[in-house]
Amino acid sequence: MLRDSLRGYFRERALTPGDAGADEDLWRSFAEDLGVLGVSVPGEQGGLGGGAVEEMIIMEELGRALIRQPFLETVVAGAAILSRSSSAAAAAILAQIIAGKCRLAYAWAEEAAGINLSRIATTARKTPDGWQLSGVKSLVAALPDASHLIVLARVVEDARGLGMFLVEKDSS
Repeated sequence: MLRDSLRGYFRERALTPGDAGADEDLWRSFAEDLGVLGVSVPGEQGGLGGGAVEEMIIMEELGRALIRQPFLETVVAGAAILSRSSSAAAAAILAQIIAGKCRLAYAWAEEAAGINLSRIATTARKTPDGWQLSGVKSLVAALPDASHLIVLARVVEDARGLGMFLVEKDSS
């Protein structure tokens, strides 16, 4: 049913690859018309409580229709990370994702680190005003479409190692 609904919706809208780029109205329609942006978010957090099968069906249909939207980055990776956090900020962003008002990008890659996370050089320091991040990420997929980033950084003051930080895209 999910596959048929998505296929019919995309066919009805007669989307072309050029039309389906960073289209905020289309992204919002995924929430308002289709309700798919909360597919993998647990029900107690306002989502649908689905999993990998539902995510794959949605991604397959997005690919079939050649729709370029940050579903993987926002819903599959980002919402999964945020739904495991107990912070109020994470819950607020999760609600915005489900409503189609937020898109995420995941900033983890660094040129010198490659795929070795033990070599991550971006740092996070606790300050009286919150956290200060410092470093350079080499590749951030979906960055042009994102409103927020999840940034992987090394926590300096703590032996916890790496942390993930939710950052508004336009933050300095």
